[in-house]
Amino acid sequence: MMMNIYVGNLPYNTTADDLAKLFEAFGAVNKTIVIVDPQTGKSRGFGFVEMPDPKEGRQAIEELAGKVYNGRHLTINEARKVRKKSDSSARSSTPGNSPPAMTTSKPPTPVITATEVPKPRSHNPTPPPPVPPAGS
Repeated sequence: MMMNIYVGNLPYNTTADDLAKLFEAFGAVNKTIVIVDPQTGKSRGFGFVEMPDPKEGRQAIEELAGKVYNGRHLTINEARKVRKKSDSSARSSTPGNSPPAMTTSKPPTPVITATEVPKPRSHNPTPPPPVPPAGS
């Protein structure tokens, strides 16, 4: 059974590779994700580590929780499963449906759709009829 671990209060320059190296001291690491802001492409200061052996994952949590990593006290615990929301427009923050990971070089490009533009009017409209002189 896999163990998914939440890692919070990461320094903003931490990469997914840095996170993997930190946890590999406790056992095998399947996957690491550092969450980034989709608008700016900058780290949001937290991520997830997936370890195949729950025993190794618990050991990593016990030994790393509260420890200082690059000047910041880490918050580490077993990741909670996110409840599905009834609102279909609500976003889930599970690692499988999370914002782009640190491995993304830049935020996604917005999709631009073309719309039909009305044809411009002619610049030479027909002149209006002459105005009759006053008093006739």
